[in-house]
Amino acid sequence: MSNLQETKDLIAKRDDIDKEIEEHTATLNANSVDMKALLVDAQDFPRNDIDIYAVRDARVNIIRLTNDRDQLTKQIEEKIGKIHTETNSKPLKRLAS
Repeated sequence: MSNLQETKDLIAKRDDIDKEIEEHTATLNANSVDMKALLVDAQDFPRNDIDIYAVRDARVNIIRLTNDRDQLTKQIEEKIGKIHTETNSKPLKRLAS
């Protein structure tokens, strides 16, 4: 498989991860929380206005997927560098005059 095709496949995987992150972010938004909002009230009891389990699951998945996305981005950057190197190392074809 060529570096170009491998790069396209990696970009497609990263796009899929972005969609998953959006789905989990929607869960957080539906509960009116973000990645840092407290899940306990002033007396340290679990908040009763949110789905604690869904929020914790969404947070864990967002963290995991973000790490996976960062790894894919590094791989994509390496592949693009290889493509660039290959493209620049090929001799230019001259047009017949």
